[in-house]
Amino acid sequence: MLPTQSEKFLCPMCNGTGVCGKDKVPTNYVKPTLRLPPMSLQSINSSSISKNEAVQISQFNAAGDVHLPSLPHIKSKESNFTGIMGDYSITVEHDLLGPLERINNPHEVLRQSIAKLKQNQWESSTEAILDIIQISRYYPEMLDPNMSLINRSLCSLMRNTRPHIVRTASKVAMELFETIKCTQRPEFDELVAILLQKTAHMNKSVRHDVNKALDTMIVHIPVSHCTRAITSAAGHKNPLVRSTVSRLLITIVELIGVDSFFLSLHLKDTRRKIFVVLAKFIIDETMQKHLLSC
Repeated sequence: MLPTQSEKFLCPMCNGTGVCGKDKVPTNYVKPTLRLPPMSLQSINSSSISKNEAVQISQFNAAGDVHLPSLPHIKSKESNFTGIMGDYSITVEHDLLGPLERINNPHEVLRQSIAKLKQNQWESSTEAILDIIQISRYYPEMLDPNMSLINRSLCSLMRNTRPHIVRTASKVAMELFETIKCTQRPEFDELVAILLQKTAHMNKSVRHDVNKALDTMIVHIPVSHCTRAITSAAGHKNPLVRSTVSRLLITIVELIGVDSFFLSLHLKDTRRKIFVVLAKFIIDETMQKHLLSC
């Protein structure tokens, strides 16, 4: 039965919260209004938007149709933090050795460093080689009698399982290649062999530092010593190591110059070793696949 003009009923939809008439329009319905607390925006430009400025809200006829004013685009400040977070992050160039200043009493520091190296403990050896680097930058002639012990200690640190110790030893080896230029055997050959082996390390930062040390070696060490030590790892099982050997030999030829490489009589033995190794690499299918994948 339809309601008459005088009849009123409770709307089943609102369960008695509103009273409908003939045309089913609420008579006592109060239109809700949206009230928001004042909002404050802290911007980089304090002059454009103050801290206590309230955001004005414009209300339109439709309920809930609220439009906020367009806010200015705020550029986020770039983070100044840079670090090495893992193998797949960006390698950051920073000096792991720290700031090195001139030593006032180098003889006493050298004596203490040699005593620490003889303890054959990686903690004391790490402290000792950092002091030795300070001496090598200003007093390189003082280290010549002890280079055999220093290189053996570097080889021991390079075998450490901690990546930061291996990186520190690589940095020290790079410094000594540049300052001391010691090629005493068998310590020099052993150190180069370990550096080449670490080019296949799982840590990207270790591989970067080791390759950098090898690049420094071929620049500052005589060609004959470099070629002898590098070609000894030509038969390594890991293709990454063999690829590094190939890259270093090609770089040596570029540094010498093609004409000097083929015409110099004192490079006869070096030329023969390089040709023999590169000829083996040409037929190395494993290394060719690795180079193609790179």
